Amino acid sequence: MATGKIVTVEEQVEEVRERMAVGQVDRLTERSSYVYKRQGEPCLVCGSRIRTRIVGGRNLFWCGRCQRRR
Repeated sequence: MATGKIVTVEEQVEEVRERMAVGQVDRLTERSSYVYKRQGEPCLVCGSRIRTRIVGGRNLFWCGRCQRRR
């Protein structure tokens, strides 16, 4: 949370780690996401379609291939 946003995309995670290691953490002004608010678009990892559903009054986004139900 040092950036003010949740960071999950690997490239951004590495960038934040490197900056934190030298004491240069800035608040992120924009953030990428593998699935959030990307319904119908291809997954950045596997290319499968991003799906969405409302669960408990909240939007849930997931990749139909990478995040299969077990």
